[in-house]
Amino acid sequence: MATLLNGSLYSGFYDCQSFLKKKHRTSWPNMCSFQRLSMAKFDWLSISFRVGGNLFTKKGINVLSPEITVPSFAPEFLDAIEDEYNGVIIDPESLPSSANAFVSALRASLSYWKSKGKKGVWLKILPEQADLVPVALQEGFSYHHAEPGYVMLTHWIPGERCSGVWKSPTGYINKSEEIFSAAIREVKEETGVDTIFQQMAAFRYSTFENSDILFVCMLEPLSSEITIDDKEIQDAKWMPLDEFVGQSFYVDDHMSRKVIDVCVKAYEDRYNGFVARHLTSKLDGKLSCLYYSSD
Repeated sequence: MATLLNGSLYSGFYDCQSFLKKKHRTSWPNMCSFQRLSMAKFDWLSISFRVGGNLFTKKGINVLSPEITVPSFAPEFLDAIEDEYNGVIIDPESLPSSANAFVSALRASLSYWKSKGKKGVWLKILPEQADLVPVALQEGFSYHHAEPGYVMLTHWIPGERCSGVWKSPTGYINKSEEIFSAAIREVKEETGVDTIFQQMAAFRYSTFENSDILFVCMLEPLSSEITIDDKEIQDAKWMPLDEFVGQSFYVDDHMSRKVIDVCVKAYEDRYNGFVARHLTSKLDGKLSCLYYSSD
């Protein structure tokens, strides 16, 4: 089984410039860009703008037409660095203190990162920036983890274009969920295929702020009909192993190649991974799963 990743014309001008009609004024900063409007409009206005340290004001009838230019600001982006997984990590020290400025920069940044094909965004928010958390959640971020001194949010950028790589189904373990149950659930949610757990073939450990563990589970399919969740993946299909392994992504990725090699050996009974057994410990008296080799 493989899965494929996957007002009016003036309203923005008014919002950006605090543009008020009639006898009110608006200040235009020194640094601005200009764009042409595609319609004409008569109106009374009062315009104030600064040049150096002097303030100039002009009142009267203004005509906006295709021959008249009006100011607009280029969007500001959040400072961020790229990670090794084609994602970005936002610099928490550079976040705007204003919620309005933050959401504006965040939206512009997400749009830009999406155009560059970025996949995920990591956003660390410090205690003094706590008012930005609900703003980020409203824009599609979700909690990843929290530690004394910060909360880490993450956001998966949905792409209109597929990455072109077929991969095995993956996902996150829910709170209080067993590893094998999570594997079965994720495959069912993404592909509609029912499975049973066979063994844990391997796991990968890495660190990013906190420990990050990826468990490689082998499942036996109980059904074959595919029904995808288009909110999570773009497509899914059964495919020959040689075709799957022959993708350039796996040719160049040594860890993925090793994972596939281990799974093939386990399937051919040349390797024993970890099976799951429910056992009770006298330490806490609770029933839990112990994963161990069946050898």
